[in-house]
Amino acid sequence: MWRSRCSNRRVFADEEGLRNVIFESGDAQTHPFPAGEFDVAISRFGAMFFRDPVAAFTNVRRALRDGGRLAFATVGPPDGNDLPKIIASVLPVPAGDVHSLADPERIAAVLGKAGFADVGIEPVQTVIDLGPDAEAAACFLLAWGAVGAAADENARAALTGAARAFEAPDGVRLRSTAWLVTAS
Repeated sequence: MWRSRCSNRRVFADEEGLRNVIFESGDAQTHPFPAGEFDVAISRFGAMFFRDPVAAFTNVRRALRDGGRLAFATVGPPDGNDLPKIIASVLPVPAGDVHSLADPERIAAVLGKAGFADVGIEPVQTVIDLGPDAEAAACFLLAWGAVGAAADENARAALTGAARAFEAPDGVRLRSTAWLVTAS
């Protein structure tokens, strides 16, 4: 069953009975996390946008207790991902490396410099469900970070048109490859 991804994370956690979860927004590179307070740090496709990944992961490492764990998902090889094709309908493609953590060797080097050990990097292939149709996919994307910030009066039409190429009877489905990264 398709669930709106535009819902509030706290509401979703409450609906799932997760009471021991804290949500905070901030720049991981500079956020004043309390030192040694957390057992686990998790990121779902956020770490790949760090401006300075070594500084950000060093700050996250400082916030973890001894033996603390890091787990994050980051985008995989570009040829296995359809989402950038839709986003490119409203955002210019940046020059250079779009995602700084798409290369496993770079991931391992960054985490090593930030003080992490036991780095594990596993490939993941999945399908992204953007909604029941192209219009719902466009709505979701317009509510999502950089895409919504770049939106103008033509964005909804452009996103809907781009999503139509991936529309099927069971909804808008995109190929996606990622890396599941763990470290201690």
